[in-house]
Amino acid sequence: GVSSQMTPQASGLRREIYIRLDFGTAYTKVAVQFLDNIYPVDWNGVANLQGQYLLPTEYSEAPNLECFLGQHPDSSPQQLHANLKRAFITNSVSENSIAKASVFLALVLQYVRAWIYHHHAAKLGFAPIGWYLNIGIPSDVLDKDKHAQHYTRLAEIAWVLSLMPQAEVTFDRASELLSKPINRNADLREIAPIPELVAQLAGYSKSASKQRGLHALVDRKST
Repeated sequence: GVSSQMTPQASGLRREIYIRLDFGTAYTKVAVQFLDNIYPVDWNGVANLQGQYLLPTEYSEAPNLECFLGQHPDSSPQQLHANLKRAFITNSVSENSIAKASVFLALVLQYVRAWIYHHHAAKLGFAPIGWYLNIGIPSDVLDKDKHAQHYTRLAEIAWVLSLMPQAEVTFDRASELLSKPINRNADLREIAPIPELVAQLAGYSKSASKQRGLHALVDRKST
């Protein structure tokens, strides 16, 4: 998942893949869309989770500073980083909070690309891939423009970081990227912050579980 192309000999018509990323307070969820189909990403390759589509929003640093999704057995409690979204929903975003969250999302993006290559290689063939990254943002904030800028910056750093070997996906490297202009990878066609409510409604409207009639939407957030 380090490469943004499944094969270095890409040729033919470009395949456009949309990553719909719900960076949640307690759990993170991802769905990918291409060839007019939507596929929820399971996290079975990370751990034996109770909910295969719900990834705990946390990462660990091993003693050698290499980072891993979830709780690594060799990491101490001080090396477990959770509550990564709290700063983004309490209007206390800092470079430190963006760097930590970007490490987590970089590991998520690496996994998502690897998951696509593993499960859908036959559909992609040798086609070059153009990526579109949609990241959900809370809808109930006062300064929506500033909030969108924070999430766009987070997604930019995470994408660049995700193209590095896992050993280089570290807090220090994320902090370095924050201090310089980002040259966005050409394979990433667009980053779009999407209000979470809109993303949830759109996802349900295209779901095979969609039913007729009136609906109520409840988004439970942990505190």
